[in-house]
Amino acid sequence: MPQYASTIRTSYFRVRTAHAFETFCERFGLSVIKKTSPGAPNLHGFIVAGSEHSLMTSFYEEKTGDDIEADVFLDDLSKHLCPGWTAIIMEVGGDDTSVLKGRAVALNDEGETKTTDLRDIYELAKELGGTSTACED
Repeated sequence: MPQYASTIRTSYFRVRTAHAFETFCERFGLSVIKKTSPGAPNLHGFIVAGSEHSLMTSFYEEKTGDDIEADVFLDDLSKHLCPGWTAIIMEVGGDDTSVLKGRAVALNDEGETKTTDLRDIYELAKELGGTSTACED
């Protein structure tokens, strides 16, 4: 069976408390990224490479060894965002059959999401006319 591996990265966003966010990231094996600028609030995000898990399915909770459904993960993440902030989460991944997958999620502090998928390009391509094929074997 093909082994899926992904890279996930977020935009930078303000968090309610840095320590709580860092604990959340540690729980899922996510590397915290930070952006600081003089006179501006500190911003945080995360990155993870080589993950077998996906925004499309689940996240692995390292401490318990449980798979957490992606919707539950996103809901928990939203609680760390400061009011008025939206995090952008992008994922790209594939398996050894050269099938690429990708998704981007915008998540606000209220837990609301907007999602787009790499596969959406096929519908957009139809608007251009002509012939196209899928990016897979």
